[in-house]
Amino acid sequence: MKSFKQLYPVILGIFLAVFLFSGYSCEFSTEKEETQTLDLVFAMDVAEGLAEPIDVRDEIEEGVDFYLYFWSNQKFGKDEVTITIYGIDESTGEIAALDVSTFDVDPENDTMAIALPMPSGTYTFEIDFGDGLSVSKEVYIYPSE
Repeated sequence: MKSFKQLYPVILGIFLAVFLFSGYSCEFSTEKEETQTLDLVFAMDVAEGLAEPIDVRDEIEEGVDFYLYFWSNQKFGKDEVTITIYGIDESTGEIAALDVSTFDVDPENDTMAIALPMPSGTYTFEIDFGDGLSVSKEVYIYPSE
């Protein structure tokens, strides 16, 4: 009787022959699934068709309309977005959510712009599609002279 060490190559050969001729196949993919990301800027204007933000700033004069311009590296895939504005609550002096609004979006789009006028102050805008797809950014609105 032969030992296992002597039979091992024969068993392995039979296994490989059965596997190769049985019609089963192994497909190995080297492609990685791209993680969806979301970016946000404050723009003074937006090119036609939301092609790009124009005059991006982090400081804006009070009373001047500006755009929340946000985009994803993939289609949004959702039909609504929640935008939360954080700032100083005048009654408590603490940072708090000053406004929470939900907007309809086309799930097939990957770009959106919303025009806003804001009083002076420092604000953080959070754009949230749910499922972990969100972004936040701070803007300073300085008093007009």
